[in-house]
Amino acid sequence: MNAKYSQWNELLDEAKIAHNVKSDAALAKLLGKTRSHISAVRVGDKNLSIETAEKLFVLLGIDIDDYVHKIFMPIRNEKSKERLEPQIKELRAALLERSGGICELCEKFMPFCLPDGSPYTELAYIEQGASADKYQACNFAALCPNCHRQLDVLKNKADIKRLLTKIK
Repeated sequence: MNAKYSQWNELLDEAKIAHNVKSDAALAKLLGKTRSHISAVRVGDKNLSIETAEKLFVLLGIDIDDYVHKIFMPIRNEKSKERLEPQIKELRAALLERSGGICELCEKFMPFCLPDGSPYTELAYIEQGASADKYQACNFAALCPNCHRQLDVLKNKADIKRLLTKIK
């Protein structure tokens, strides 16, 4: 079973538990679908529509944006990875030069170095960046692992604003 359908199964099961529903038929009724539709989604014969996915996320109290990339966006294949690798390397070099090995959020030195001696830096995409071309340094911040995770989890608007001011 592919990962996309496995994830749908997990979410469907979570919704059943959250609403104390015992069967897929009862869950289907909550979602405005038939039991056979839910079964087909579970085995990968049908896709869940955006509208039904939104209903499912509402049932679970989950922000759909947290799952959009995981479920609806195709997994990158090797060709796209190979195509983007030079851009990512160039971007990483530009961010290291701009940051000087210092986290652009906490302003401390990066916690460790790579085998080549360069500071380990995580690239954080800041959506409101200045360039329409996604892989430009003005759309990214050079962060230590702790700050990157903090930014991803908390989505603190003050931190994002501070980073946007720095990276422009």
